[in-house]
Amino acid sequence: MSANDEQKFVVDEFEDEFGAYLEEAKQSPVFRAEYEDADDRQHLIDALVMLRQALGLSQKEVAKRMGIGQPTVSGFEKESSDPKLSTLQRYARAVEARLQVKVDLPAVCDWVPTGFTAYGKWERVAPKRPEMHSSGLARDWAANSQRDYEQVA
Repeated sequence: MSANDEQKFVVDEFEDEFGAYLEEAKQSPVFRAEYEDADDRQHLIDALVMLRQALGLSQKEVAKRMGIGQPTVSGFEKESSDPKLSTLQRYARAVEARLQVKVDLPAVCDWVPTGFTAYGKWERVAPKRPEMHSSGLARDWAANSQRDYEQVA
């Protein structure tokens, strides 16, 4: 057996053992939730990196747009990073995108005991959706935008 064959055998054996371990670990609801969250984060980071590459931007150019150093961007793009939401938003803006966060309700969280969730199996704790009260910011922004448009037109 050549050295390459031995190395391939060791890698294949490791992947088999790790795959079996991962499947067993996913039986734990807590581990499964953490794994799913990490997977979602990584897909988001991968999408932003692909966008950077599609625009032909280097890590250095993105770093300059974000006001940080290139090593920080490199660290952000690595598999093991767990960036803050504000970092994701700044990176998205640097690659000419806008990040939007969506909340899905009700969430199915089998790792949280039912007594600790806002949603039981058959009924909601809250009788209805909470009322949304505008601070007036959106209304003011719309009025200013309309006024600016009229001045230009």
